[in-house]
Amino acid sequence: MKHETYERRLKSGARLIVVHVPSSPIFELETVVDSGFRFAPEGKHELPHLLEHLALEGSERYPNPQDFQYEIERFGIYHNAWTSIYKNGYVFYGAMEYLDRIVELAMEQLNHPIWRPDAITQQIEVVKNELTGKMDNARLLSGYNMYRDMKNGQVPDWPERIASVDRITRDDIVEFYKKYYQPANFAHIITGDLPANKVDELATVIEASQAHFSTSPQTPNKPILPEKPKALVRLVDYPHKETVSFSLNLFRPGFDEDRLIPMELFSSMLGGGFYSRLHQKVRNAGLGYSIGSGFSGGAEKGNLGIWDDPRSQHFIPLLKLALEEVMDLARGNFSDQELERARGYELGRHATRFQTALSITGWYATSYLDHLPIVSPEEEADILRSVTREQIVEAAQYYFAKDNPYRHLVVATQHGGQEELEKIIGEFGV
Repeated sequence: MKHETYERRLKSGARLIVVHVPSSPIFELETVVDSGFRFAPEGKHELPHLLEHLALEGSERYPNPQDFQYEIERFGIYHNAWTSIYKNGYVFYGAMEYLDRIVELAMEQLNHPIWRPDAITQQIEVVKNELTGKMDNARLLSGYNMYRDMKNGQVPDWPERIASVDRITRDDIVEFYKKYYQPANFAHIITGDLPANKVDELATVIEASQAHFSTSPQTPNKPILPEKPKALVRLVDYPHKETVSFSLNLFRPGFDEDRLIPMELFSSMLGGGFYSRLHQKVRNAGLGYSIGSGFSGGAEKGNLGIWDDPRSQHFIPLLKLALEEVMDLARGNFSDQELERARGYELGRHATRFQTALSITGWYATSYLDHLPIVSPEEEADILRSVTREQIVEAAQYYFAKDNPYRHLVVATQHGGQEELEKIIGEFGV
């Protein structure tokens, strides 16, 4: 989809990133603040999460949050928010004709909150209910264990997260907001039919909404590079006797731009689509149903993930087969047909991802927010077309070298077998 990008540093220190998609009927506004879990005071881990909930719970102009919600939803606008280890994000999207009104409303809520005591009490319970409702999800908790390892122990376990909510006071919230919700920590990403003159209008509105803030240095937000895992294998209690849910991750710390796309093609040959190695061989052997793999790369790590939910008696042979196929592909044992199928598969999926303003926002947001190189969808497609067999093999042997200690298997199960699994994973490598 045709588009242009603009980036502007506002006088307040905030960043404005605009993606102009000519004739787009919809817009997306995402305001992201460097204020995530890693900045929470000790013992009050959920403070950024609670603040996310409270950001839409009353402002100077709309002390009753229902008035704000009415103004948003009477235009059919979707709105939501999220919290990560680094950031809080606030999302709005809808028809282009309502963009100006929504920008005004969003800036009011984020820049002029009032922190009503009754809203704090209510949202404390909402956050606790949200977290408690996830405690019985073994698959979620198994993934969370891996997440904790990747963050080098900087995040607590699930029960401690819940307990931390009750320790948070209004004074904590106000202090945290004043410290981190400064303009220099804001990035506003807006996608839609937004030519250059409209960018100037948006910048003026956002500047005016933050005029009462004093400027402050931007929060240091360097990525947390994962240390060598303390354990190769983690087991999580699982309610089902006959089923195992697992996620295997083979990774390298840091950003590795040159190997990202070769590894995406590797992953596609391995476990992307019905023709992939794992899908064909696991199903033909009767070992599983939903086997898949994916490669993701970012500021912290490049990671190949493999996952499935096999019956318990099939888990060990399935895991061994998956690792054997990783090593076989890494040695260059794949046909031209496999490679061209993977290339076409990735190009075809790539072409369908960027047909709306929303999908284009997602494409650029990660790179802009993590200060990674900006590559357009068209540029990535050109790279996909040019990747060679030799580049794929070199990248795979780098990631899966026998002396690379960065391997992590999380298994949700009622069965043991930790020593056997550690032996299997520990012997892996090319």
